[in-house]
Amino acid sequence: MPTKPHNSPLKPKPNSIQKRFIVLQAATLMVVFWLFAVAGYFVFWVQHEVGAPLGNLSHALLVAADVEQAMEELKIAAIELYDSESQQGSAALRAAAERLEQLRRQYAQIFLTGEEQDLALQVFHSTGQVVELAREFEESASRAHSQHRALRTMIQRHAEVQEYLHRIHALQITRALASYRRVRRAMLWLGGLMGVAVAFAVGMIGLFRRLHRRLIWQPLETLRQMVLQMRQGRLDLHGPVPDAVELEPLFRAFYQMTAELREMHGALEQKVLERTAQLEQAHQQLVRAAKLSALGQVVSGVAHEVNNPLTVILGFSEVALMRDDLPPRLRAHLEAIRAESLRLKNVVTNLLRFSQQQESHRSRIDLRDVIARLIQLRNYQLRVHGIRLHYEPPPQPVFVRGDAEQLLQALFNLMLNAEQAIRQRRAEGDIWLRCSAEAGCVVVAVQDNGVGIPPELREHVFEPLFTSKPLGRGTGLGLTVAWEIIRQHHGEIRLESEPGQGSTFSIVLPEDPQPAAADDPPAEPAAASASAPGLALVLDDEPAIAALLEHLLGACGWQTLVRHSADRFEAELRNVTPDLVLCDLKMPGRTGLDVLNWLRQHRPALAARFILMTGDPTDVENHAEELARIPILLKPFTVQTLLEALRQIGCTSVPSR
Repeated sequence: MPTKPHNSPLKPKPNSIQKRFIVLQAATLMVVFWLFAVAGYFVFWVQHEVGAPLGNLSHALLVAADVEQAMEELKIAAIELYDSESQQGSAALRAAAERLEQLRRQYAQIFLTGEEQDLALQVFHSTGQVVELAREFEESASRAHSQHRALRTMIQRHAEVQEYLHRIHALQITRALASYRRVRRAMLWLGGLMGVAVAFAVGMIGLFRRLHRRLIWQPLETLRQMVLQMRQGRLDLHGPVPDAVELEPLFRAFYQMTAELREMHGALEQKVLERTAQLEQAHQQLVRAAKLSALGQVVSGVAHEVNNPLTVILGFSEVALMRDDLPPRLRAHLEAIRAESLRLKNVVTNLLRFSQQQESHRSRIDLRDVIARLIQLRNYQLRVHGIRLHYEPPPQPVFVRGDAEQLLQALFNLMLNAEQAIRQRRAEGDIWLRCSAEAGCVVVAVQDNGVGIPPELREHVFEPLFTSKPLGRGTGLGLTVAWEIIRQHHGEIRLESEPGQGSTFSIVLPEDPQPAAADDPPAEPAAASASAPGLALVLDDEPAIAALLEHLLGACGWQTLVRHSADRFEAELRNVTPDLVLCDLKMPGRTGLDVLNWLRQHRPALAARFILMTGDPTDVENHAEELARIPILLKPFTVQTLLEALRQIGCTSVPSR
C-alpha cells in the first residue's frame, strides 16, 4: 500500500539541505581548484621544459630537410646546365641557388645547442660556398674547363653539407630521447594526481548519495506514493509539507494540482453530460431521417390512392370543358377545378421527387410568369386574412432554366411560411415580393414582418420534419421541399431574420440570358401505318377511371370493352380481338405487368399496342427494363397526355366535341 504523506518520518529543519550542500560544494570547489592548479603547473612545466624544445627540434628537422632537398635540386640543375647549356637550365640553376640562399639564412636562425650550433655554422658556410659556386658556374657558360671545376667543387661541398646534417640529426635524436624520458616522468606524476582526484570524486559521490537519500529521495518517495494514490482515483490528498525550502514549493504545487484535477474532473463530468446530450440529439436526427425515409414510402403509397380520384376529377373536368354549350360562369368554375387539380398533381409529383431524389424536367422560363401565377393563387386568401401583398414586377424578362411547376411550388411554400409567421404575431401584416437579375444570378425574395426566427433555430429550418409552429399548424416539410427543389435547380436559399422583425427568404438561381436551342422533337416509334379506331380493351379496378377512359375513347371513335379485373383476360381474348389495350399496373390478383408479359409471349402484335397506367412512378422505375418501350400513362392524366400515348402507338384519332 502507498505510504501516506502524514506518516513520513522525515522532518528536516528549514534550510538544512541548502546549508549542508553549500558547505560540501565549497569544500569540493576548493579541492577542485587545488587540483586544477597542480594540473596547470604540470601543463606549464611540460610546455616549458619539453614542448618548446620539441617544437624547435621539429622546426630544425624540417628546415634541415628543406636545405638538403634544395642542395640536391641545385646539383641536378648544375648538371643539366653543364650537359645542355640552355637558357632554361640557367634559369633553373638561378632559382635553386636563390631558394638555397633563403633556406641557409633561415637555418642559421634556428635555436640549437652546443655541438649542434657549431655544426650548423659549418652547414651555413658550406651552403654559402655552394651558392657562390653556382653563380660562377652560371657566369662561365662558355668556358667548359671552369664549369667542370666549379661543378666538381659543388659536389664536394654538397657531400660535406650532408655529413654535417647527419651529425646534427644524430645529436637531435639524442636530445629528443632525453625529452621523452622527462615527459614520461611528468606523466607518472600526473597519473598519481589523477588517481587522487578520482579517489576524491568517488568519496564525494558517496557522501552526496547518502545526503540525497536522507534529505531528498525519502520526501520524494512520499510524494510518489501520493501520486500512485492519485492514479487510483483519490483526489482528496492532504498531508504535511516538508520544512525544507527546496521541497516546500513542490509539495504545495502537488496539492494545488490535485485541487485543480478535482475541478477538472467535475468539468469533465459536465462535458460528458453535454456530449451525451449531443449524442441524443444525433439520435433524434437519425430518427428524423428514418421518419423521412418512411415518409417517402408513405408518399409513394399515398400517391396511388390520391392520383386515382384526382384522375377522375381532372379527366371529367376536361370532358365537361369540351362542351361548347357551357355557361360562362360554369366554365370558369370548371377551369378552376381543372387548374387546382393540376396544381395538386404537381404537389404530389414534387413530393415524390423530393422523397426519391428525382431530377426535374427543365425548360427556359420567365420567372415573372411563375410569380404572376403565385399571386393569382394566393392573393385572395391573403386579402381574407388581412395581409397586404407588395410586388413590382421587373420591366425586363427574368429567364432561368428550370421546372415552372416546381419553382411555383417552392415559392408557394415560402409565401405560405411568411403568411403563417405573420398570423402568429399580428392580425394584419405585409409580404413583399422582389425579383431581379444581377451578376449572372436571379434573386427572388419573399419578405414578411412576422414573428421572425431565433438565431438558434435558423440552421434547422430546412431540416425535414422540423417546425417551430404550434402543434397542428406545421408539418416541417414546406421549407424542406422548397430547399430541395432549389438545390435541384443548382441554386440556394438564403435566410435573413430577426426575432420580432420578420424574415427574408431569398432564392438565388443561375440566370439563363441566352435563348436555349430548340429541343429536337421526340422521336415517335415508327408504325406500319396509322390505324383507324377499333376495339379498345380497358383493364382498371377503379370504375370511375374506367368510365372516364370509356368516355374519352368513345369520343375518339373507339369501341370500348371495360373490365375491372384481368383474371379472365385470356378468356376475353378468345371471344374478342381488341386493337388496343389500356391496363392499370396495380390491380387485385393479376397485375398489368403480368398481362404485358403474357401478351409478349402469346400476342406480340397486341403487346406493341399496349398502354400501361399507374399512379405511382416508383413502380415504373422498379421495372424500368421491362417497360423500356411501353407508353406509360401517369395518373392523373389529361386528355392531351392520353392522345399523346395513343399517337405513340400509331393511333391518330382526335376526340370530337
